Amino acid sequence: MFMFGVTWYFWTITTYGINVPSGLFLPGMIVGTALGDLYVHIILEWGWVDAAHLKSFRVTYLALAMAAMLAGYTRMTYSIIVITMETCQSVSIFVPLVLAVGTANITGDAFTRSLYERAVRGKQMPILVKHVPHYHKFKRASEIMNPSVVSLKAVDTVENIQEAIKTKHHGFPIVNNAERAVGYISKNYLIILL
Repeated sequence: MFMFGVTWYFWTITTYGINVPSGLFLPGMIVGTALGDLYVHIILEWGWVDAAHLKSFRVTYLALAMAAMLAGYTRMTYSIIVITMETCQSVSIFVPLVLAVGTANITGDAFTRSLYERAVRGKQMPILVKHVPHYHKFKRASEIMNPSVVSLKAVDTVENIQEAIKTKHHGFPIVNNAERAVGYISKNYLIILL
């Protein structure tokens, strides 16, 4: 089981590192289940539990390890708990699942960002952080905004879009007929669309 888990882990990080669309969720479930099975064999070997106990609760240990593994690198919570409970078809493991997923999230947060947040950062996409950096706490929007805002309508003409692209702005708010902001579009995306 150790070699099985190591092999899956190796191929998961390899395919993710070279941007092959092979998924992360199912391999994470497989690696987590392999770790859970290793744990089951260890506690049986060391005499912490007997074979009768494991016969009844082996699947529970595997499910908890799988959920903890997924939560550790994705930082997802409720969805992992629901998916695991549906997979096991058991509501009785809700409290242990909450503890396993919560512990994995806290432990993961103590060491690094989630894998998905790292992917977003790697693609240089903007992401909101949980806390405002100290040097920005007292900054007003008027200090960083351009006073002459260029906006686009939800349904706009090509001519207006071309005029917006000619400006030095990097993105444009989208407004509806009532002049309320309903979205945002970047200049690069507009260029691609045109």
